Parts: sequence; C-alpha cells; structure tokens
Amino acid sequence: MGRGYYQDKIFAAMAAGCMVICPHQSAYEAKCLGLADMQNIVLFDDDKQFFDKLTFLNQKPELVAHVSTNGQVYAEKHFQAFELGCRAGRMVEAPMRRIRDYRLGLSVFGMRW
Repeated sequence: MGRGYYQDKIFAAMAAGCMVICPHQSAYEAKCLGLADMQNIVLFDDDKQFFDKLTFLNQKPELVAHVSTNGQVYAEKHFQAFELGCRAGRMVEAPMRRIRDYRLGLSVFGMRW
C-alpha cells in the first residue's frame, strides 16, 4: 500500500467483501471519501496501532464481518467509475477558482496576463 493517498486497490478489495486495513492518510480525505474507521474500513496511524487493531480484530470475528460487509456495500454504492468522477469534481470544485479571478489576482501584484 502506498503512503499519502488511498489507492484504487483499496476500493476494489472493499467491493470484493474483504476487510481492508490500511494507513490513515488524512482526516479530510477519509471524510470526503466516506471512510469510517472500524465501520467500513480499518485505519491505523503507526505500527503499534496496526498491531493493536489486528489483535483486537482477531478476537472479534463478528466485527470483522461487520466492517467487511459495510465496506462492500459502501464501495459498490459509491465507487463506481461515474460516481468517482462526480465526487472528484465536487472535491476540487470549491478550492478551484475561475481564470478571471486568477488574472485579477495577478494584476493586483502588477503582473500582466
């Protein structure tokens, strides 16, 4: 698993009904993607937390089944190609500005477009 972003293989594994345990990237990204720790995915911050959660989950097979099922349902509903495209657009829409606003900002600093 790469660090710094959630990869497609995570969502493919969720859609296949696997319980996914992966590094927690950022609270904002997890929230935008709808990832809920111990609800539809298992997230960890460091090696100690990884082993603690793994030990806990080994003692709770019903929780593993719950997380797997919730992850599968969530991935099948929210991570189809079209839905992903729409969601990505909504995520970047707010921070992006129109080119006209960009030009105005440059002119304030004496730059010409």
